[in-house]
Amino acid sequence: MQFFIQEPSLKAAGNLYTIIGFATLPFLWALPEAIMTYELSTRYPDNSGGMRWVSEAFGKKLGLLTGSVGWFSGVATAASYPVLFLSYIHQQYYSHLEDLDPLSRYFILLAITSTLLLVNYRGLHVVGNVTIIIFLISIAPFLVMIIIGFPEVDPERWLETPTGEIVDFDDDSLENSSWWPFAYVSGIAFRPYINNLFWNFNGFDQGSHLSEADTCTPKTLRWGIAGSFILVCSVYMLPILVATGATDIEQNEWNAGSFARAGNEIAGRWLGNWIVFAAGLSLLAQFFAECSCDSMQILGMADKDLLPPVFKTRSKYNTPTFGLLLALGLIVLLLPLKFGVIIELSNFAFVFQATCEFSAFAKLRIRKGDGSLMRKTLYSLMIAPPLLLNITIMLLASYATYICGAIVMAFGVLLIYLPGMIQSSHQLNRPRRSASAPQLGSFASVTRNV
Repeated sequence: MQFFIQEPSLKAAGNLYTIIGFATLPFLWALPEAIMTYELSTRYPDNSGGMRWVSEAFGKKLGLLTGSVGWFSGVATAASYPVLFLSYIHQQYYSHLEDLDPLSRYFILLAITSTLLLVNYRGLHVVGNVTIIIFLISIAPFLVMIIIGFPEVDPERWLETPTGEIVDFDDDSLENSSWWPFAYVSGIAFRPYINNLFWNFNGFDQGSHLSEADTCTPKTLRWGIAGSFILVCSVYMLPILVATGATDIEQNEWNAGSFARAGNEIAGRWLGNWIVFAAGLSLLAQFFAECSCDSMQILGMADKDLLPPVFKTRSKYNTPTFGLLLALGLIVLLLPLKFGVIIELSNFAFVFQATCEFSAFAKLRIRKGDGSLMRKTLYSLMIAPPLLLNITIMLLASYATYICGAIVMAFGVLLIYLPGMIQSSHQLNRPRRSASAPQLGSFASVTRNV
């Protein structure tokens, strides 16, 4: 859940359609994903998460491919947070200066990322405590803005529709070419609008990466998912209603960091500065949580012998050392990209993962589940909107995103077959002995025979 990243939707679609989007998507997307995560995590508690569900439903090959693509999506999301954090700082305090040159920007982002990963390395209890403190600090200025600004709200401003085509998107959302023929639908910049909505509400399945008994109890998982859904429904909507109803910010003026401008108009610059400070802390907390889940997923995959044994290694703080290093390696490659490009890459990979997970849910809980006919019917109706939204996200992607997605898929397929092929080659080239040949190692045997 990203607390401060709704401005692209306001710029792309205007007040009315943004409010409609943030009011409906929790129930069309977030609630089905949350229910699926709880149902399958309690029946298949495993830190590998959705990979385990897909493996149970369709076999280990597709499970490993789903896990690999889903891990890429998670790490890409994590890479976006330092990028956005730097944008907030620059826009609020150094907007009078020119943009950083690419090399300086890259090394600053690399320093931020490395520092944050050290916190993850220190252990989940440190991440959890820090995240709770940051959440309380982050939500406080919005509560102040809501209290001060709500009496000034003019409901008619909520009904404002798009004013025309918005050409200048600061996150490059419309600059990459795509086969989709319509950049605008009824005045809405459809591609950045849908991508931003989707990105703000996905991620409930990440809770499954902390579902093993030694990490989380079913009761904790249930309350965690339920609490997150309530926060999604409230923390997003109330600030949008106040910021759009109590300020004069025009549609084309919404950019990353514009909530700080709304705070300036409602209560003064002190509130705007507080919002920027809280936004930075919130993004850091999201980075901690995302990297923790992604590294635990790598650990879960290694525990199932789907990755080399080295990824089972834990640090003295009981954290997955090489899982964090693998995440750092991918983030290093993504940091030079613009925020909008990273988000589209993350969304594109995630819809493949989510489609496989919802399909596994359909097989395990609807087709083969022990629930009543009414329960199965409700589940069938529940997963239809998320699947349709997944298709929409894939159709809206740019050519560059299709190419990157194909590379990620190819890497996942390579991860399935390459170890077995290498082991088979070694067996063929090894001199014959009278004694029986040694057995394959666990990683090679699993990946060869799945």
